[in-house]
This record gives sequence, structure tokens and C-alpha cells, in this order.
Amino acid sequence: MTDDQLEAALRDLGTHIDVPDTPDVTASVTARLSVRERRTWKLRPVLTTVLALLLAFALALAVSPDVRAGVSHLLRFAGIEFRSDPPPPITPAPTTTATPTLAPGERVVPLDEARGKFPVIVPKALGQPNEVHVTETSVSLLYDNARVDEFNGGISMVMAKFVTADQLERIKVNGVDGYWVNGPHEVIYDDPRGYTRTGTARMSAKTLIWQVGTTTLRLEGDFTRERAVSIAENG
Repeated sequence: MTDDQLEAALRDLGTHIDVPDTPDVTASVTARLSVRERRTWKLRPVLTTVLALLLAFALALAVSPDVRAGVSHLLRFAGIEFRSDPPPPITPAPTTTATPTLAPGERVVPLDEARGKFPVIVPKALGQPNEVHVTETSVSLLYDNARVDEFNGGISMVMAKFVTADQLERIKVNGVDGYWVNGPHEVIYDDPRGYTRTGTARMSAKTLIWQVGTTTLRLEGDFTRERAVSIAENG
């Protein structure tokens, strides 16, 4: 079949096909657009109100100490609460970490007895501690110029640290999240029921916090960040 013959056949076929008239969809399209427009106008006041509230809260947070106090918790990590509100008053004390003074609820035990609470990790770089303190929830290894606190970080809050935002740095220890507190700061301990033990408030030196399994470790001392991480990773 030539092109001319094909064209003639198609023209003839077109005369025998009954094609219905195209329906008028103008009315239905207009109705749908009208519904969408009404929905948009209904949502606009709600969105405007939400945005206004968010803006007002942001402004209040920037200028009001009272509002800032209401959102004072920076974060919680592995049984430790980092706070930015003013710490409770304590008697100024040196930031040395080997002071053998017992805090309320602490007692001195042999290392083997402390290991009965959970597998205590003794950092190889620090060696055997001079003294071991235990409470209901934690074990502390005390050295000449360092302190290691260990506890089950999956149970509840064990301590609070009062820090500023520029002191706190998120880091990695053996590929796992941890935190470095660069500078002296106040710490205070909670009892197993979650009540703050005000008598435990003290000043702390620079600190590295990390986890091994469910155990939270806290290395405190006059270390650089790099040295602290090295001790933790080779423990």
C-alpha cells in the first residue's frame, strides 16, 4: 500500500467512527478550585497564629532569664544531665580529683568488692587506683591526679553537670558518641530514687564522658581532650 492509499483509507475510516462530544468540565473544575481556596483561607489564620506564638517564644527566650530557666536542660546522656541554669551554692574547693573526702552515701571498699556491682573498667593508662569509693549506684576510682566514675547509664539520672554551651563538645570514643567538658564546672549527684543529694555538690575538673555497653564512664582530671580520649580508647 502506498502512502496515498494509506491516507485515503484512514480518511474513510474516520467517517465511520462515532466520537462523542467533549464534555464541558468548566463547572466542575471551577468548583474544585473554589473548595481549595476556601481551605487555604481557613488554614491561614491557624498558621499565622502558630508562627506568631513561635516568634514570641523565641523573643522571650532571648531576653527573659525566667523563660531561659524553664528550658535549662541542655541534654541528657547516659545517666548524666547537662544543665545550663545556675548551680546550687557550694563551698569553693580545689578542682583536684583525688581528694579522699567521702561524699554523703559513699564508702571505701576494695576493688574486688566494687566489681560485685558490675564489671568495673580500670583504664590501663592509669593502673590500679589509690582508693575505691562506692555508692548505691556508682563506683569511683581515685588516683593522684584523676578520677574515674562508673555506673549503669541505662537506669536513671545519676548526676547533673552545670556547664555552659561553649564548655560542652560532642566527640567520638572508639566510634561511639561521648562528651568532653572543657573546664571546671559543678557536679551534683542524685540518689537511686531520683532526689538530688545537695551535700554531694562539688567542683569538677575537665571531664570526658563515654559508654562501654551500658556502663557510663566519666574520666575527670587535668588532661587535654586528646589525652583523655586516648586513655578511654585504650582502657
